[in-house]
Amino acid sequence: ELRSHLPTSLLMPVDRRDLLEILHLQDAIADTAQDIAGLLVIRPMGVPPGLAAPLRAYTARCVDACDVAARIVEEFDELVETGFSGRESEAVSKMVAEVARIETTETTRVNLIHRTIPQNAIIHATGWEVHHITDGTGTVVTGGRVVRSTGADGERVATIEEGDSRVVTVGDVVIIPAGTPHWYSDIDGSVTYLEIRYDPGSN
Repeated sequence: ELRSHLPTSLLMPVDRRDLLEILHLQDAIADTAQDIAGLLVIRPMGVPPGLAAPLRAYTARCVDACDVAARIVEEFDELVETGFSGRESEAVSKMVAEVARIETTETTRVNLIHRTIPQNAIIHATGWEVHHITDGTGTVVTGGRVVRSTGADGERVATIEEGDSRVVTVGDVVIIPAGTPHWYSDIDGSVTYLEIRYDPGSN
């Protein structure tokens, strides 16, 4: 509805494409929340003991970030009226910085990963990861052992032997405990996933 009512002949204080990108991101947040809720209802998903405490802390931090983000959205009307300048703009900039501070800590990182070709297998001694597939399809291998070699052009190659392989697609969630080898061995065009990494050993 907002998209259909955006002015096309009037000048706006921001690029129309930027405003549409914000709407797209808001839609994506709601879609991801719906996907996660569906997974929790349909699948019996137990949280590994070692991940329970950091997951609760991460969830609380997500709620805090959403609260600040909601305040930013509420300020949009005032931002438009002031031409995205002045005190109102400074106040929103501070809130944006606060969201970034909440989302990133020394032990927790959140990344949106987009892959088009397989990368080397990897293992984190103390770091847990959760991958939520948001787009595309790929084959992920976990467990087993990492085998390192040298490619034809002298590049380093790391694969996994005797691991568990499965195809993942939109909506799937992969939990990777600390010390577990993992590797996207095959990618069907591309795969995008939200990566949540908790690493108490990074301090």
